[in-house]
Amino acid sequence: MPADTSQIVNKAWNYAHVLRNDGLSYMAYTEQITFLLILKMADEMMRRAAERDVPA
Repeated sequence: MPADTSQIVNKAWNYAHVLRNDGLSYMAYTEQITFLLILKMADEMMRRAAERDVPA
């Protein structure tokens, strides 16, 4: 598994443990982590698009 992927997986598990320890159910914290991943991917896509649109 590439280093970036391992870091993302480790962060997701850390978030899962925090949310679970705060009393959220499995489905609730899975939903929250999914939203975080979607937001992260959208942010990365927007940043890449902005970098391409900026004239050199």
